[in-house]
Amino acid sequence: MKSLDDNLSYCNFAKTVLMLIVVLCHSAAFYGGNWFTVLEPTQTNQYLASLSSWLGTFHVQAFTLISGYIFYFLRKESGRYSDFKSFIINKARRLLVPYFAVSLFWAIPIGGMFYNYTINEVFNQFILGQSPAQLWFLLMLFNVFMIAFLLLDNNISWRSWGGGACVGIMFALSPLISILLPNYFQIITSMKYVLFFYTGFMIRKHCPNISPKSMLRIGGILLLFNLLLFTLREEFNWEVSILMKMIKYTISCLCEWCGAVMAFFLLSSFASSIKWKNAIFDSISEASFPIYLFHQQIIYCLLWHFSVFFTPIKMSIICFCCSVLISWAIGTLMNKNKLTRMIIGGK
Repeated sequence: MKSLDDNLSYCNFAKTVLMLIVVLCHSAAFYGGNWFTVLEPTQTNQYLASLSSWLGTFHVQAFTLISGYIFYFLRKESGRYSDFKSFIINKARRLLVPYFAVSLFWAIPIGGMFYNYTINEVFNQFILGQSPAQLWFLLMLFNVFMIAFLLLDNNISWRSWGGGACVGIMFALSPLISILLPNYFQIITSMKYVLFFYTGFMIRKHCPNISPKSMLRIGGILLLFNLLLFTLREEFNWEVSILMKMIKYTISCLCEWCGAVMAFFLLSSFASSIKWKNAIFDSISEASFPIYLFHQQIIYCLLWHFSVFFTPIKMSIICFCCSVLISWAIGTLMNKNKLTRMIIGGK
């Protein structure tokens, strides 16, 4: 089996930082006025709103891209994931078990304290997976893994136009299908996010030994494009016609694609130049998935009880620090027991 190279080791750094960026995004999102809507902000903050919106152009997208990057290494270079049954069981254990466990024992009870979920809302949002708070990501990633495996398993070449055409068709159809059908189990969202997974797959295939300096240069250029496209998306009124809405969607997709590749390259480049392997980072990295699983409801509680006492910036910092520390502590404790470790997707 091929050993891990430096670029693959940087993926661990990038994935951990991206999980923290998700928490930062949610910590600031409330002050944009369209997040945790059961509570009215005493004041809004345009800078925090813009920061949250910008972080949302690349955080989960880049994580999905990295998953595709690693998938190529494991499947094509290391000979792993050769059996579909074993593969699906593994991904179900790592993603679906945490999805249902955290939904049942955490997201629904705590979210219900604020949103007063009805049985019908619980069924539609969590059982059917249409809007399961932060847990949508688990369903989406599980679906994307299944799509990726089946494309390869049926010899649809990811090396030529075949795989790219399938990904492009799914991506193009996803907004149209979303108009006609509910987003059950995040299947429609998965059709969009498979593009980022495929991008990571192709980066690993064609550029496995790209240097950190090249990553820095390319990432810097893509950052400029990402910011330009983000500014265009945010500053203009695109709701005046169907054509303008289509242009906005295209700009948004390009912004997210540039952002995903940018984040992966820049974080990998940073990982090559700093000493990030230490006990503190290793502990955060090990608990990064539980941090993602638990942080949002902790932010709900903090905002509900304390937002009136602090300025938006201070409250966002409090939400970020406390939600990371509390969810880290929960994850660390759960990782010590085999049963609870399984609940959060551990081995």
